[in-house]
Amino acid sequence: MNRTTPRQPWQNALLIAVDDKLATECTRILKALTLDVVPTAGALDAVERIVTLQPALVVAATAVRAKSGEALRERAEAAGAEIVWVEKGMDRIQLTELLASAASRASARAERGAR
Repeated sequence: MNRTTPRQPWQNALLIAVDDKLATECTRILKALTLDVVPTAGALDAVERIVTLQPALVVAATAVRAKSGEALRERAEAAGAEIVWVEKGMDRIQLTELLASAASRASARAERGAR
């Protein structure tokens, strides 16, 4: 008997090292897009969690890009996730457009994969 839980292609967003104020705004937007939000403190934890969680979106602070950007991008790509880089100072409109656009691409990819 197979006890592995099947992957839900459109379910989660992983937040990586996003500061509190920006994380709150990202969470609000992502939940409005019907995604469950899973925060992580740093890139090392996130690299491991991407494999098991297989999120639709990976939302990471630009601060981790220089050190861990390539590893995050590779893992996100392998899991079929869209990766989005956010930075302090982004206003609500920019953030909403960025996340909604990425969510749309991820949803389309999940639909193609489900066929």
